[in-house]
Amino acid sequence: MDLSLLGLTDYEEKAYRTSIRLGKVSASEISRESGVSYGKIYEVLARLEAKGLIQVVPEQTKKFIATNPSNLIKLIEKKEEEFALMKEEAQKLKQEYNYHEEEPVQIARGKRNFSKIIQELSGEPREFTYSLKWAVDLKPNYIKRVKEDLKLKIPVKTLTTIREDNKDNIKQWLKIDPSFREIENDGVVLDVNNNYVLIVLINQNIILTVKDKAFIKLMKTFFENTYDKCSKITIEDLK
Repeated sequence: MDLSLLGLTDYEEKAYRTSIRLGKVSASEISRESGVSYGKIYEVLARLEAKGLIQVVPEQTKKFIATNPSNLIKLIEKKEEEFALMKEEAQKLKQEYNYHEEEPVQIARGKRNFSKIIQELSGEPREFTYSLKWAVDLKPNYIKRVKEDLKLKIPVKTLTTIREDNKDNIKQWLKIDPSFREIENDGVVLDVNNNYVLIVLINQNIILTVKDKAFIKLMKTFFENTYDKCSKITIEDLK
């Protein structure tokens, strides 16, 4: 057991363990057996007494005796209380940090960063999910997310362009998400929900994430207005 975790110095731990082993002894004996110099032993024993781990025995020659090691449990419990309070304070600081310091706009490049960003954002609760798709991927995590949203009756709206290279994937998606509508798109991915707006410029290989409530609200309105004007995609359109 590392007693430094309870606030004991190396000298204090050596003196305490020695006093437990020897019983009622003088300071000089504790010094000799523990390796703590005689010039420091009284200071060390005084600190142990203040911690409730050593008692002074008032005899002709002053002796010292270790208290019951159950007192260590009291120190442990005190530390647990301190750590619990520290944890609460850390949580408050974390919330304050997130509120003040998180950048509302982040820019990245590359497919690897796109997957990483999607993974980081996917755990946030959604009130609606609006998507402008390009590749129309059938990745399991995308499918799972949409299925969860539909099960929870979260509004899902999807726009995409029909191309020869994505027709089969759109057919598969329609079995899961019948909300697909058609729009002309030359290389933009858009994901809008109550937490963020994600914009991917395919041709520029740029990913832009915006966490700004005013921008999210505006993009939600733009998306809904555009979606309402677009034609629903059916299986017949994909033949």
